[in-house]
Parts: sequence; structure tokens; C-alpha cells
Amino acid sequence: MKPTRFLLLAALVFFGWHAVSFAQTPATDATALTLSPDTQNVILSVLTKLMASHPWVATLLAFMGTMRAWAKPVSSLVHSIVDLTPSKTDDSLLNSVTSFFTDTPLGRFLAYLLDWLTSIKIQPPAAKPPVVG
Repeated sequence: MKPTRFLLLAALVFFGWHAVSFAQTPATDATALTLSPDTQNVILSVLTKLMASHPWVATLLAFMGTMRAWAKPVSSLVHSIVDLTPSKTDDSLLNSVTSFFTDTPLGRFLAYLLDWLTSIKIQPPAAKPPVVG
């Protein structure tokens, strides 16, 4: 199979799987769309053959899933620790790291790659409201 055909097939399977798994029924019913067992078996057989013939795809998908699973909790933990500490040096360090990813061309490119490959979104911290009292 030519590389371009393989990439097209992989993209169709990948995005088709995500489109079906995240699809919702009409607004009156908020339950997720369920597939028939035959459709699930076809999708599973295509994915199994794809993973058997190209094991790097399985590695890439596992890496993407792992990154998505730990990135948000770790990011929330870091932001919480920075917010809880009385020292402002860690605040400035976190702001300098996030400003690298939002203000420089190289940082924006790296942030784009992280978002595209792993769905990790790097955003500047939100402005905190002033403390009254």
C-alpha cells in the first residue's frame, strides 16, 4: 500500500472513529449515539488489521492517549501549587513559561504541535479578580 493511501485510510479511520464516538443524538435526547454490533465489529477489525500491519500507529495512539490522560491533572496541580504558595517567584516563573508559548513564534509553533499531536492546550493563566477584604 502506498504511503499516501495508508495515511488517507488511517486519517479516515481515526477521524471517522472520533466523529462516531463523539456524535450526539438530536438536542432533545442527550444520550450518545450507539453503534450496532456489526458496525463495531467492522471498525474493530479494520483497526486491528491497521495496528497489526503498522504497529507504530498503535504506539502513536497510545502516546496521544497517555498525554491527554495526564496533562490536564498535572497542569491543574501545578497551577494550584503556584496559586497556594505565598512566594511570587513561582508565579513569575510560570508566567514566563506560558508567555514563551504564547508570545514567541517558536513557542506558538511548539504549542500548536502539542495541541495538534496530544490535545494539550497551553493557555496563559486567567487574570485573578482582586481580593477584597
